[in-house]
Amino acid sequence: MGNPDGAIEFTLTPKGGVMADQEKILRLIALNEGGEVNAPADRGGHTNFGITAGFLRSIGDPRSPSDLTWGDAKELYTKHFLNPMHAAELPDDLALVLVDGAVNHGIGGMTKRLQELLADFGWDVQVDGGFGPATLQAALECWEALGQIMVGSLIERRRNIYKALIAKDPRQEKFHDGWWNRLVTLCNFVTGSEA
Repeated sequence: MGNPDGAIEFTLTPKGGVMADQEKILRLIALNEGGEVNAPADRGGHTNFGITAGFLRSIGDPRSPSDLTWGDAKELYTKHFLNPMHAAELPDDLALVLVDGAVNHGIGGMTKRLQELLADFGWDVQVDGGFGPATLQAALECWEALGQIMVGSLIERRRNIYKALIAKDPRQEKFHDGWWNRLVTLCNFVTGSEA
């Protein structure tokens, strides 16, 4: 897949307009997020299946991450990530990249990366972090025109987010390998070579 200091290298097989397989997206999240973690240096704090205590509070859920089952996490991911990112309306590979990015960078953060990409490729979209009908339409049009180029560009933008986080706070370097592995796992899912 390349080396952590260089660009991510992978070969994409065009998949046409196949709409997102939501179970595949949830499998990717499960692999990337793992189980319960409470690492003091992790900016996310106490998490279980990638669901943070702060996120639960923000949606008015009184549970602790420790209380969650994988079934609970799947419901939360579907309601609060897959649905707002329009996963069911997007081609499989694009949905994988966007939803995994939303889980890791926030819905607004990943939507902004998508909107920046769309603007860079010539679509007239507002870069505001809101995934509304105009962003969805532009994303579908861009996919139709560019296909997998979008996927590679979004993955590269995510890699740059991690580099910027480390540059801003060198203590985050300890998470570099995990972030890199997350992108490698994502690439494996996109290319169909996931375990």
